[in-house]
Formats: sequence, C-alpha cells, structure tokens
Amino acid sequence: MIDNNLFYTYSLIEYIGREKKQHRGTVVQKLGTTAVRRIYEYADVLHSDPIEHVSKVYSEMAALESGSFDNVKACKYDVPTYWDIGKSFCPLD
Repeated sequence: MIDNNLFYTYSLIEYIGREKKQHRGTVVQKLGTTAVRRIYEYADVLHSDPIEHVSKVYSEMAALESGSFDNVKACKYDVPTYWDIGKSFCPLD
C-alpha cells in the first residue's frame, strides 16, 4: 500500500521543481525540514486544493525563485507526470 501523504509530498516537490525550474534537492532545501514535514502531515487536507495553489503558497513562503533547470524540456521521451514521479518514490508493502 502506498503512503498517500508521502506520495503527495513527493508529487508536490516535483511539481514545484518543474514550475520553478529548480533541482528537486534545491526545492527541498529552500522549503526546509519544517515545511516538508508540514506538507507530509497535512497532505490529506492539502490535496483538497489544486496543486497549483498549494505550490504557489509554498513557493512564495520559501521565496523560491525561478531557475534554469528544465529537465522536462530536455527530455527525449514521454515525460512522466508529477503524480507518476511521486508514486515512483513511494515504497510498496
């Protein structure tokens, strides 16, 4: 079974990384441990809002600026969605 909160947290980080064109590690670092834990803890509530809105809120809170890392544009195959990426990081029982 997938940990839904972990799935949402990973997917949101991927979404923010794509939107801001930042490495995912940079996104996590800028958000900080407290915000990432908060996203995980409240994922069941946050997922009720559009991911675009949640992304904007957390990006602004972390003062995350746009970068130039665009791994989606550089990709030479069908790019998995941010949901697919989030799911790929979740361990299965």
